[in-house]
Amino acid sequence: MRPIREYAPAFALAAVLATALPVPSQAQDRAEKPVSSAPEPGDPETRRQMLNARQAQAARQQVEANRASQAHHEAAVALNGMAQERNDALYSDALTANAQARQQYRETRKQWERTNPYCWNGDAAKCPADPLPPASGS
Repeated sequence: MRPIREYAPAFALAAVLATALPVPSQAQDRAEKPVSSAPEPGDPETRRQMLNARQAQAARQQVEANRASQAHHEAAVALNGMAQERNDALYSDALTANAQARQQYRETRKQWERTNPYCWNGDAAKCPADPLPPASGS
């Protein structure tokens, strides 16, 4: 470990620099900022009317944009509703077709079982193939 005497010159230099550099105070900062109390050039009433007209025009444009956006949204919702109704109808038709195909297969299978007692008696030579199940995916 080094003795403190070796660091003494560095501490002395840091202390001199710290006292030599000016530190700005908050009072100086406030005093340096210019405060303008002079009136703006031109007629303030004319300027106010001009700014109000600009703001009113911007408001009208915003209202029109909002109306267009609302109309677009309502059209999209209506299209989505129609697509959903169409999809629901297609799904319902597919379920009905599937139920009918399954019912037809059950009836065909029962008829096949009644007309082919050989299969139940273990005579594989006289037993015809099972009826085909309904086609899947249609």
